[in-house]
Amino acid sequence: MPVKIGLIHNFFCNSNRFLFLVTTIISGIILNVSLSYFSYKFLNVNLGVLNISETGTFKSNFIESIILIPIIETVIFQYFLIVFFIKNVISNPKNNDFILLGVLSALLFSLVHIYSISYMIVGFLMGLYFSYITILSCSLREKKINIFISIFLTHLFINLTALMC
Repeated sequence: MPVKIGLIHNFFCNSNRFLFLVTTIISGIILNVSLSYFSYKFLNVNLGVLNISETGTFKSNFIESIILIPIIETVIFQYFLIVFFIKNVISNPKNNDFILLGVLSALLFSLVHIYSISYMIVGFLMGLYFSYITILSCSLREKKINIFISIFLTHLFINLTALMC
């Protein structure tokens, strides 16, 4: 039986801040692992392993891929491109504006993941997920969801999961 997107959306909208954060992280990990599995199974491309042994030490690469990169990418691709534009540039955003910002954010997010075409496709799809969570967080202002923290922690745990594979 197919999953109803409206049901998932309603769950996100009706959950409290903690449940929103936990659900965001878990669903992001599930999405990323599923995309990585699909890529490996059907395209014979392994996306799950971050090769941290090429340069630097394990500690410096761990800090870079788990903490610094998610912070930088969250600030640039989700916070600046979406939140800043919604709050400061677009005076009365409409659904098309959200879609355009989400796709633009995901496209640019995928372009910094240029390790391979498959990696870029997965990066684009994950960028769409991050954009959705960012836009949803903006629309749920009354819950006082910290947009940066929710996206950053989701990205951090996805990279941590990839590192452990």
